[in-house]
Amino acid sequence: MDKYGVVPGIAASFAVMQMGFFTADQLGKGVLMIQGLDPTGSSPISGIPVAIMLGAAIKSFTIIPKEFELGIKFSTTHILRTGIVCVGAKLSAAEMISLGAAG
Repeated sequence: MDKYGVVPGIAASFAVMQMGFFTADQLGKGVLMIQGLDPTGSSPISGIPVAIMLGAAIKSFTIIPKEFELGIKFSTTHILRTGIVCVGAKLSAAEMISLGAAG
């Protein structure tokens, strides 16, 4: 194990995530402009799948330095899964509140 542990890989994962969200925002603005709509609103393209696809492309077409492997693995197994659970919990809570108010 290197002396920095998971930090370099988490930082690289964070950078890829930021690039994915920026790319999704720019693509979304382009889509809105093509449709003749105001591009200043929120992007119709989600940054999460764009970031995942960007990460997959980087992994497929480049060699990841060994120093990043531990942190990238931590990011994909723990951080990403925790985020997915949180999104699911938010949806479940919203559904329960709406059902409780209606029922």
